[in-house]
This record gives sequence, structure tokens and C-alpha cells, in this order.
Amino acid sequence: TFLAQEGTLFRQRLSAANLRLFPSVTSYFLMQLAEQTSATEVCAALGQQRFLIRNCANFHGLDERFIRIALKDAATNEAVCRHLLAAVGTKER
Repeated sequence: TFLAQEGTLFRQRLSAANLRLFPSVTSYFLMQLAEQTSATEVCAALGQQRFLIRNCANFHGLDERFIRIALKDAATNEAVCRHLLAAVGTKER
């Protein structure tokens, strides 16, 4: 129940983000960043806020535009989304 609820909220919070979220039934979300954004930059930006996310550039078949984030408690998930939105920007509307 927790994963379903927090996963839905996580997706909703990031709906305006300039990234692609892949479907997940686990506590991890794989995301592809926009072409002008690198995983190294995003990981560094969130690291400065004390959030560690995974740079997936060394995963077979992925590149410097992929990151992975694990769901945590509700307050942490909200904060991660807020900082991630600031790091990656939002889609043009």
C-alpha cells in the first residue's frame, strides 16, 4: 500500500519535470533526463541537499542521462521531488 500511494504521489509531483519516469512496481524509480542534463550534475545538485541518488551511467544499456531514486518516507519523497524539479527544470507548456 505504501509503495502504491507514495509512487503515485511521486509521479504526480514530477509530472512537470523535464524527465521520463519508467514504470516501476518496486521502491525504485528509473528516470531519463532531458538531453541537456547529465546524471552527474543532478546527482551533485541533490547531494548538496544531502539526498543521494544513483547515477546509472554505468548500467548496461544506459548512459549519462539516467538516474535512479528510491522511495523513502513521505516527507523525504516530497523534498527529493522539490529539489529534483529545481535541478532538472520543467517541461515547456
